[in-house]
Amino acid sequence: MEEIKSIIENKTKCFFVSPHLDDAVFSAGEFMLYLSGKVDIAVINIFTSCGDAKNSLSARAYLKQCQSDDAKKLFEVRIDEDQRTLDSIDAKVYNLGYTEALWRRKKAPHIVRKILAKYLVEFDRLHPIYRLDINSGKVKKEDEELIDKIAQEIKQITGNSKNIQIFCPVANGDHVDHVLVREACRKAFGGDQLIYWSDVPYSLNIAKKNSYIKDNGLKTRVFEIKSDRKIKLCQLYESQFKQVIPDQKILYRPEVFYLNEKNKRSFQVQIKTSIDGNLLVQWKELWNESPFKNFFNSPAWFLACQRTFRPKSIFILACFEDTKMVGILPLFISKKYQVKTYVCPGNQYFDNSSVLLIDQNPDILISLIDELSKYGNFYLCELEQTIANIAHTFIKKLGVTKSSICVYLPLMPDPCRYISTRNNKVILKTLKEEQGNFELKTFSGNMRGHMETIAQIESESPKKAEDKDIFSDPLLRELYINLEKINEKSFTINLLYYKNEPICYRYGFIYGNTYLDSNTAYKSTHSYLIPGKIAALFLLGELVKMGIGKIDFSRGDNRFKREFTPYSYQQYSIFFSSNPLVMIWWKSLKRLKDEIEKRSYLFEKIRLIRQIINNINSLSGGVANGIQTIFASGKTA
Repeated sequence: MEEIKSIIENKTKCFFVSPHLDDAVFSAGEFMLYLSGKVDIAVINIFTSCGDAKNSLSARAYLKQCQSDDAKKLFEVRIDEDQRTLDSIDAKVYNLGYTEALWRRKKAPHIVRKILAKYLVEFDRLHPIYRLDINSGKVKKEDEELIDKIAQEIKQITGNSKNIQIFCPVANGDHVDHVLVREACRKAFGGDQLIYWSDVPYSLNIAKKNSYIKDNGLKTRVFEIKSDRKIKLCQLYESQFKQVIPDQKILYRPEVFYLNEKNKRSFQVQIKTSIDGNLLVQWKELWNESPFKNFFNSPAWFLACQRTFRPKSIFILACFEDTKMVGILPLFISKKYQVKTYVCPGNQYFDNSSVLLIDQNPDILISLIDELSKYGNFYLCELEQTIANIAHTFIKKLGVTKSSICVYLPLMPDPCRYISTRNNKVILKTLKEEQGNFELKTFSGNMRGHMETIAQIESESPKKAEDKDIFSDPLLRELYINLEKINEKSFTINLLYYKNEPICYRYGFIYGNTYLDSNTAYKSTHSYLIPGKIAALFLLGELVKMGIGKIDFSRGDNRFKREFTPYSYQQYSIFFSSNPLVMIWWKSLKRLKDEIEKRSYLFEKIRLIRQIINNINSLSGGVANGIQTIFASGKTA
């Protein structure tokens, strides 16, 4: 976030206006930790009371989740937890004492309601049913006066100083308390002066649009999680942590903020159906400059895919601000589930999307997608969450679905810090017993020279039995050969030798400060030596020596990767067709695939029939191709 520099240089006091006693830390804890000690921080908690403590069925369900039967005692515990948590980062705390939505009463219930409320509390609650009322996003008339009251109190606390910055929720999930706080902050300070945080965990549901972001044209900022300090901070909220956070790994995902960008920028999109020297130069400059570059939105990847897959036509959308290229979306015209579609190049072989942007101004992406939608169907896979969220928020009739989880590890301060004691003992024992017998050799480029060694290891690996030996695919070999012709140092190849015999490989790509660990396999005959873990351990050390800051373990979430890191990020696919039948077809196939992925035992049966499908494919052509794409195991795009 470029705004950070200004905040710190000017010693700007930061106020985090939190609806409830944990919202600020769960949503912006890493950012608060970063600011701690650099500037003054204060948290203003708004709804910190349970009112008369009479419990509706929804309130009772909440108390049960918190393993409590007394609302007043629970709030005392929560207030204490919040104070201790914020004391640890030197943040001043203000609790305004407003009643939380679960316990908020109607101001003047009808006489009939008063009588019925003696028997059923819901009759005098303003928000009696959580799912129907509290998460509706609608501010009831009786709640509207709270906006003015909260705004006045916040202004009194923040004072008249101009050197302040207000942070508040953008209200993902439409929780009424979050909406009230957002509107109160907007009333007190004006929307242009606010920085909004994306509400955790509600923001994980990308399918639910937040119209406020679109209606106000908010720009996105991302703050990376680079340590496990946030999760430790959040765990101090012992009464809430397990109830609010469905999976603690989500706290390792980047924090997202929104703000108004005062200077409106103008963008123009040009369509290219061929690549000339000028376009290639501009693309390379954008790729080198962009903080969102990956190997799969590089010119080298596109050119190699063009040579390998030989598409009938290419379709490149280039976005310009004046004469400077600020975004590019390079596509092939192919078929997705038997529908003619614009797709990202690489078939099932790519791990990240081909979208490349200079920054996260949504207007760049919107300009590209809006222009693309004029030309027909598109299905863009493996988009980073923030980009997918921008697209889904600002563009109508767009389909969005989860595609894959990618696991990664910031290598500093210690690349081995998350290896469990048990795994560490096993690895050290093996290294001690086989002292001097292991050697990792790292090569920059020359994939062709090592391809047979890699293929041999893979042919003797568990991947062969699982039908995941990708180097048996001649098309992949051709793709990698073409990549190396375009950029001879595309690959970083790591071979683990045991007594001078290559028994394990890992190869990947380096871009910027990141190493993408694309694939690995080891010989089954040497599995007792845990060669995968040994090679990974040696590789981490080599990457640190090379000055690499992060290793991305690519698509797929499994136990092996999680033995080295808790960090991950979710990728998405977005798709569009003006034909509603095509949208129904794609959505139906995606739901089918999702259901199968939930039932892992089905994959084994599907693998067994893949050979049959291949035979059918030779007879019936495209239909079987579509079926196989849906049911394919391993990496799919």
